[in-house]
Amino acid sequence: MELTMKTTMLIALLSGKRCQTLHAFDISTMDLTDKHCIFYIQELLKSSRPSKHFRRLELKAYENDKRLCVVTIIKEYVERTKLLRGNDSSFLISF
Repeated sequence: MELTMKTTMLIALLSGKRCQTLHAFDISTMDLTDKHCIFYIQELLKSSRPSKHFRRLELKAYENDKRLCVVTIIKEYVERTKLLRGNDSSFLISF
């Protein structure tokens, strides 16, 4: 539970996006490396307009302190929730 809260809070603070955007994150369309994490948004969001659709969110690694590095936290979250996720590809898991 603490890891989920930390992951969600860091992403929310760094991105400034709405809850709907965080809910739209999907690991099947995520690009995760040591330097960055890119979430490609596939669905239309509340803030989308016909001519403007938010397509991706890039989060860069913070190398000064791994405890605050969103990329490190995301990697740990994905690894620790792998068994809970099963066939579901949603990034955030809720019960």
